[in-house]
Amino acid sequence: MILQEEKHKIVDKITWLNEEFVTEVILNIMNNKYLIPQRSFSIAWNAQDIKNLIISLYRGFPIGSMTLWRIPSNNRVVRDCRSYVATTRMYPREVEIILDGLQRCYAFLVIFTNEEIVIRDNNLGKLNLYYNYLHDEFKYEDEIDNLDNTWISLKVIFDPHNSFNNKIFEEYTKTAPYLTIEDHDQQWIVNKRVKRLFRMIHQKISFYRYYGTDINEVSDLRYYRNFHKEIKE
Repeated sequence: MILQEEKHKIVDKITWLNEEFVTEVILNIMNNKYLIPQRSFSIAWNAQDIKNLIISLYRGFPIGSMTLWRIPSNNRVVRDCRSYVATTRMYPREVEIILDGLQRCYAFLVIFTNEEIVIRDNNLGKLNLYYNYLHDEFKYEDEIDNLDNTWISLKVIFDPHNSFNNKIFEEYTKTAPYLTIEDHDQQWIVNKRVKRLFRMIHQKISFYRYYGTDINEVSDLRYYRNFHKEIKE
């Protein structure tokens, strides 16, 4: 347990920064700015856990804050870190090691992108999650009996070259199947659902960042659950 004096030492080196969009988180992972700590990451979540996170995101429910350790990329610690994805991209001048939020970052990556994820114990493989705008439900591809045009793949709502995806939404709505719905009330409801779907990756996530260099303090932050509640005191 972190003692009171130790806790305040850590607090002095933690900065609360602005929130970031889910799209920014995904891009930072893809661009090697957010890294996995050495030997620390295994996928503890199952497919249902990941689906539950996405449903919470869509409904606008809180999905918790994340904790990062910002250090120069030439720090020797970085040599033992790894990326989520297969990439030849160079590390930026500063990188951020994910201390809390590893499972959520993995979920965003596997659901919204087609990136090749390089994690040895990745038993989940590729996950294709769809949303049905008539029934307002999420299902994986292998759970759907009839994959017709009422299902929208979540991989279409993120574009790394257009992270605010306005163009994607506009293009989709031009030929959207639900435009042929004759019931105007139902069409209004469906349109609202689809708009929320495309906008959900613009939900914001709160971040704590640690700027210290003490590896013991970093270990405390990694393993002390819900430490962010403590540092508000």
